[in-house]
Amino acid sequence: MPRVVTVALPSDRTEDLVGELQAIEGLLALRVFPGGSRQPPGDVVDAEMTDRCLPTMMHVIDRYVRAAGSGVSVTMSEPTGMVTTPGSDALARDPASSTLEEMEFMMAREATMGLNKMLVMAISGAMAVVGVATDSLHIVIAAMVIAPGFEPLMRLALATVANRRVWWRGASDTGKGYGALVVGAGLAGLFLPVVGVAVPVGEGGYLAAGALAAYWGGVSVSATLVTVLGGLAGALLVAASRSVLTAGVMIALALVPAAALTGVGVVVGDFSMAGAAALRWLHDAAIVFVCGVAVLGGKRAHRRRGLSS
Repeated sequence: MPRVVTVALPSDRTEDLVGELQAIEGLLALRVFPGGSRQPPGDVVDAEMTDRCLPTMMHVIDRYVRAAGSGVSVTMSEPTGMVTTPGSDALARDPASSTLEEMEFMMAREATMGLNKMLVMAISGAMAVVGVATDSLHIVIAAMVIAPGFEPLMRLALATVANRRVWWRGASDTGKGYGALVVGAGLAGLFLPVVGVAVPVGEGGYLAAGALAAYWGGVSVSATLVTVLGGLAGALLVAASRSVLTAGVMIALALVPAAALTGVGVVVGDFSMAGAAALRWLHDAAIVFVCGVAVLGGKRAHRRRGLSS
């Protein structure tokens, strides 16, 4: 998808930047607003471009950011519509992709575990326990869909690939999110027996009793294959700026039900099940991280080759 990049920079650097941007193939439009920025003080340059030329443009802009430091501000956005005569063919063939800068911003927005997201994770854990206890698959799927549990792991992978020191944020968000999920699952494990539902395995569902707990409480070759495919798909969706679809990836992974079984297993004293479920969670989390590093690292290497050629 095309991008609009807005750069605010010192006035004495504007003409140099404009000259370099005009030489980039794929530039659709370029506008300069002298004195248009108050903070930071200086000019404003608006550039519209195809996705294909975005890495080259960001490479150019990055040099100005490093040189001017706090004197440069850069904002990227995706227009909802664009009509441009000289670039109509390029727009029609333009792929959807994200730069590392865009992915970092997206991860900061979607992976940060504030109170609301932690509450959603806790609710997800409680729902997963209800689904597993009643062997109702659709309830567990609902818990997987609402849980924002994929992005924190991708934030870890992205920080590793980009050599950023924000890996601890991804680790912290992962710990807080899944910690809240385990607590929610544990509370559900305490409450369900009060209303007559046995945990972790009860009756009354449409699957064989204990089928779901057995599947998500262990590791198998087929489960590993599904996790690898899901991890690769999720990382590619993030790289393609389609993170909204990672809810579907969460259905393929065992992150939510495995964490929920860990919490309820501790509460009911079934430490064997809790340990097996925790192992399954670690298994899936590790695969997602490795797949994320592989996909995002490959994307970074590909774009660097394109810049050097």
